[in-house]
This record gives sequence, structure tokens and C-alpha cells, in this order.
Amino acid sequence: MASDFKISLAARNAAMQGVVDLIESGDGGAYSVNVRTGSPPTSVSDARTGSSLATIYSTSAFSSVSNGAATATINDGIVEADGIAGYFTLYGDAINIPIAQMQGTCGDAGDAPVDLQFNNKNLVAGGSLTASITITMPE
Repeated sequence: MASDFKISLAARNAAMQGVVDLIESGDGGAYSVNVRTGSPPTSVSDARTGSSLATIYSTSAFSSVSNGAATATINDGIVEADGIAGYFTLYGDAINIPIAQMQGTCGDAGDAPVDLQFNNKNLVAGGSLTASITITMPE
């Protein structure tokens, strides 16, 4: 298998637009992000591990794809339980049948690099949660 495979910017943008369209394919473009403790499962299709700390529901659209990347600000999450954020799962179609589309690590500035960064990874039940996520298609 090739280890130095590259794709054009046009291909990166088209692939990223496909990912965004899949995430936003639910009713009204709804999707959700679930934040959990511990390490992510090996594959996005594996059973979730750790404890659920917060679920953020959003209909905020991702930005236009540029340079193989798209960004969304996910607002109005309420922390459901105390714990240390370890990973997240992004689900498409948050209203009907949520389908896990991607997962990644989360933490705070001291844990960088992480895929989803909070001001403080120590979440406290009842607190609010806002996050910004940028998804980038590899070259």
C-alpha cells in the first residue's frame, strides 16, 4: 500500500463537502456531539466506551469548505455529569436515528494537540458547553 499518497485540493474539497453533507443530512441539518470520559474506541463503528458527560445538539451549519476543511461552532450543550473529557463522537441526524460519523480526542490546552479543545476538560454537571470543531481532509 502506498504510504505517500496525495490528492488534489479539488479532490480534498469535494471529499470534505461529502463528509459535511453526510453530517448535516438529518432533519433541518441536525447533528450532535457526545463527549465521554476515557479513550475513544478503535473504530467509530465500535461500541462507545467511558461515561457520557454531555451531548450538544446543533443545527448550526458547517462553514463553506475551503482548503479541504470545514468548521462549525456547536452551541448550547449542558454538561450532564462530572468528569474529565477524553473523546467525542459526532453523530449525523440527531433527531431521528443518530449515526456515528466520526470520533476524536478532546481535552484542554495542556493536552494539545486534540481534535476538540475546551477551555477546561474537567466538566461539571449543570455547566454549559460550547465548542468549535474544524474537520480537515488529509492531503
